[in-house]
Amino acid sequence: MTVLSMRPDTPAHTAPALLWARQLLPTIEAITRMPGAPPRAMLVGNAGSGKSASLRRLRTVVGSAAPGTAFATGEPDAAIIDGLPADTVLIVDDAHLLGDEQLAALSRRAEDPDASLIVAARPWPTVESLDDIARAVERTLPPIVLGHVGPSDLLPYLEAHGPSMSRSCAQHILEATGGVTWLVAEAVSRHDELDCADDAGHAELHRALQGTVLHRLDTVDRALHPAIESLCAALGSDAAAETYDDEAVACGHAAGLLLRNGGAVPLVRSAVRASMPLHRLARIAGGLEDQDSADATTLIVRRARGAWMQGDTDGAIDLAESASDAARAADGDALADVSAGVWAARGMMSQAHAVYRASAPVGIRSRSLALIAALGSGEKEPEDTGDASDAPGDAAPSTIGVSMALLRRGLRRTIDGECSETVLTDFVRAAEMYTSSHGAGAVPELPAVIAAIAALSVGEVPTAAAVIDDALSGGHGGSWARTRLLLWRAWVSVQRARPVEARDDLARAREIAPTLPARDELLAGAVQVAIARRYEDAAGAEEAWRRTRGVILRTEVDLYLLHPLADLISAATRAGEAARIAPHLERALEITAALGDPPLWIAHLRWAGIQQGILLGNPAHLTPHAKALVAASANSRVAAVMARAGRVWTAVLGGTVDPAAVEAAAEGLASIGLKWDGARLAGHGAARTDDRKVAARLLACARELHPTDAARRAADAGDAADADPGRTAPEELLSVREIEVARLVLQGKTYAEIGEAIFISPRTAEHHIAHIRNRLGATSRSEVLAKLRQLIGDDHTVAALHPVRASAEDESPSRAARVSG
Repeated sequence: MTVLSMRPDTPAHTAPALLWARQLLPTIEAITRMPGAPPRAMLVGNAGSGKSASLRRLRTVVGSAAPGTAFATGEPDAAIIDGLPADTVLIVDDAHLLGDEQLAALSRRAEDPDASLIVAARPWPTVESLDDIARAVERTLPPIVLGHVGPSDLLPYLEAHGPSMSRSCAQHILEATGGVTWLVAEAVSRHDELDCADDAGHAELHRALQGTVLHRLDTVDRALHPAIESLCAALGSDAAAETYDDEAVACGHAAGLLLRNGGAVPLVRSAVRASMPLHRLARIAGGLEDQDSADATTLIVRRARGAWMQGDTDGAIDLAESASDAARAADGDALADVSAGVWAARGMMSQAHAVYRASAPVGIRSRSLALIAALGSGEKEPEDTGDASDAPGDAAPSTIGVSMALLRRGLRRTIDGECSETVLTDFVRAAEMYTSSHGAGAVPELPAVIAAIAALSVGEVPTAAAVIDDALSGGHGGSWARTRLLLWRAWVSVQRARPVEARDDLARAREIAPTLPARDELLAGAVQVAIARRYEDAAGAEEAWRRTRGVILRTEVDLYLLHPLADLISAATRAGEAARIAPHLERALEITAALGDPPLWIAHLRWAGIQQGILLGNPAHLTPHAKALVAASANSRVAAVMARAGRVWTAVLGGTVDPAAVEAAAEGLASIGLKWDGARLAGHGAARTDDRKVAARLLACARELHPTDAARRAADAGDAADADPGRTAPEELLSVREIEVARLVLQGKTYAEIGEAIFISPRTAEHHIAHIRNRLGATSRSEVLAKLRQLIGDDHTVAALHPVRASAEDESPSRAARVSG
């Protein structure tokens, strides 16, 4: 400090402060009421409490009450203090930093009741002579204790000086800062109405203040820094503070970081926790458990959940596993959920199930998650899961409870053999309620994913797409879940024959999380393999498989991975590596068998087995899978369609091609989401008939069911280089078959000629043209032609819509002969 002035006319800074109206008012009134009395006051407050601003304000008040008063401010040495006249107002800031001689001289002046003296100091470090000064000064007036701001301080200040702020925001600031003056001032200065408009928790404000809080923490006494940091991280309570030396508590309070009892204000606590290494935070919590088990457990749970939501699965499980038996007894469900979620993400659902076996869940959410893990690993029902009700008696249901109850009911129904719209409705509603609950905790599998899988399993691909779309737009599962949902949307897009969308979502997922957990990595690999199988040649498909096969070794199959596993089985078999995938197929069959071969869950797995038998040229391999589908047909439309298609496919490979049966079977497969398989069946039929018209008819069927990428691009409005950027792509309005019909219409062909050209009946051609007219909004033939020319262009050829090759899946005649044999 320096001597600022000894002259009475020196201007004083009088900027408004948050605390003048209340804390200083009694002293100001006393000074103005007694103009002849010597001004004497003692101010005590922690760092940033407004001591310096208050001293400046008091100087202004004293000067106004007694014009001509002499002031001495700063850090005068002992001789200057002793030599000052009694009527000179000595103002000393940060007296706790003065040396012994200065404090002794200050004490002598304080003992003189006629000497003017105003002193400000922090409550720590404790100096005995400073305590003597305080007692002497306080004989004149009570001390001014600074450091806490309440609504009666903040609201009038904001009204008078700004910034503009809603009462709810002001209240949040007071709660988050604990009313600590310096932190309130920082929060007010950084508050932005735009940031908090859709964020009642003021997350952006908290993030903005973290650096300031941590900087202040770095300025405290080095010897006491670790203890203060630990107190800041320890959910500060009286019991927690007793774990540490009183000196650390006093130092932290004086620095404006701790409350007087040693507890940290919420904003300080969150800032310190956010910066502290997980292992140290867990150790702090563990050290406090004997003192305050509930606080320590809450700390571990919150930090573990936070690590999970940030994608730090290793950090999350480290925290969960570091908890003591006492902590697990206090909040075992939450810790078990994190551990189980991490094991599932690692591709080890059986270990997730083991977590719940070791710690029987109590709450509705955890009981439901335990059921997901149990079924996922092949156990019908975990023990002691209790009833699906989420509240006893007449208690009102919660959104998360309703979601979990619906999910449990749906899962149980599928295991009991149901495969209906009712079951799908349970799953879809469960996903919607989970989104509404804003749940973001760890789960073995997301409700929306389970709902999408169920939709795919009953052949409702559009419903699967809608469920995932709604989940993404609604923030289902929190930010961590977005990657997984994007991967599943990519998978659904593959089933919808939309490779561009699938690639886009796969790229977005990779951008969000360049390093995926093993289970998500398997799904990403399956998407890549599925795209390559359908839209690239054999070499491309085998390359995609080689890139993916490594992750299979690190991932355990579970019930919710059967759909991607099906594609990987065919890809591995095509690449000559059926043996590599065999253990996973066996494990999948073990899981479904343990659950009683429920139709909803087995159909696609058994269909993959049939496809593998075809690729291997091994009829014996097909038999058990075909029998399983036939057995499931009574309760599953999907299984029935697959069973019929399997019989037709076997007949085709044996050389018997019934075009009507092949077409019906292929279209049946497409209707349950297997467009690619339907196209392959039609393609194989075309390749194994000597009748050119039949071959052309089946090839046309294949093209319509699943056009190749090249056909899709050719169906667009000409070459991209020549296209009008604002022009609508034909596929956005018309199906591939309708585009083919439209091209023939532009060539001037009649219904009969169109039917003969693409092997459909004239009535079907008429139906397509009527649909085209409706989609284009045309009212006359001339308008139809004009709009088709604008949409498609003048290229009237149909060469681009070439027959679908069997591509990476084409079997050789010799292999077909072996199968038929």
